[in-house]
Amino acid sequence: MKKREQALAASTAAAAACAASSAKAASAAASASTSAAAAAAAAATPGAVNQTQVSPAPTYVSQQSGSGGATEVPVLPLSLDPLVTSLNSAKRHLGDNFDQRIKVRACQFAMTPDNKILFACGYWDKSFRVYSTDTGKIIQCNFSQDCYVVTGSSDCTLLLWLWSSKSSAIVGDSPDAPAPKATLTGHHEEITVVAISAELGIIVSGSKDGLLLMHTTHGELIRSLDLPPGTSVPDLVSINREGVICVKLDDDVCASYTLNGKLMRHVNAHDRLEAMILSRCGQYVITAGDSGTAEVRRTHDLAAIYAFPVCDSPIRSLALTHDQKFLLAGMSTGCLIVFNIDFNRWHHEFQERYA
Repeated sequence: MKKREQALAASTAAAAACAASSAKAASAAASASTSAAAAAAAAATPGAVNQTQVSPAPTYVSQQSGSGGATEVPVLPLSLDPLVTSLNSAKRHLGDNFDQRIKVRACQFAMTPDNKILFACGYWDKSFRVYSTDTGKIIQCNFSQDCYVVTGSSDCTLLLWLWSSKSSAIVGDSPDAPAPKATLTGHHEEITVVAISAELGIIVSGSKDGLLLMHTTHGELIRSLDLPPGTSVPDLVSINREGVICVKLDDDVCASYTLNGKLMRHVNAHDRLEAMILSRCGQYVITAGDSGTAEVRRTHDLAAIYAFPVCDSPIRSLALTHDQKFLLAGMSTGCLIVFNIDFNRWHHEFQERYA
């Protein structure tokens, strides 16, 4: 009787493994049909955390074919924008007037909360521009929710602007000549990175001389953050809702600070990082770079808890969908790869492990 139960258990495990393999095959086929140039390897990079969880398989819907039969078509999280394939798609190209002396990076672009407006900077005339994501047209060019926009420049200053959703424009004291709400000073070299938290009312910025400063949204300088030993220039910075500040330095080092400026932890990412993004809850930070691997880390101690499959080219930018269910990775080849992501899974695992 015992042998029969063992055989039955082995058969069930084999069937589950077969189902998982089928789900992987279906997911790979769907990804290949979406972008033939975007491929992902199945194994993690050496030294990456072990991947023990399988991404959920895509859902399918029945669709009538021309012969009268029904075929199953995968439901993908993204659909191709019709304007991309139209003859007027050139209107949505933003890179004509970028300053050739500046390396284009993800921190040069920002979106409003409703994803209808794109802010872009790094142009030859030292301006930042406001684009409509629906039409690709410039709404405004400036030397239902308002938001702050902060820009840093090579003259060592930062400017704080106010975006009005009612008028869909940068506003100031005079409607004809928008002016910044505040000018932030304290840096002695060119600004390399900046991040703002309207909820906490703080702005964190870094410059080429390795200075990392914290200002209020009223323009007051609060403090300077000490960099970890042996590091130099801040490249990327993000702020979560609890006031934890994550910084990536040019030496491939990630560091986390408290709102009071205390260095909590710094780790070597062993990768030339090009992108960093925080989850909406602020408990996780995702990093990616030249190795083509996106890693999920806990914010407070920067411990790596998950690594996505390796992509076939370096990752230059990261973005999360509004529902926090999909991670979008922009590749150096121009491809876009979409990963399933579930932050609740790691949250529950952490609670069960230390309960």
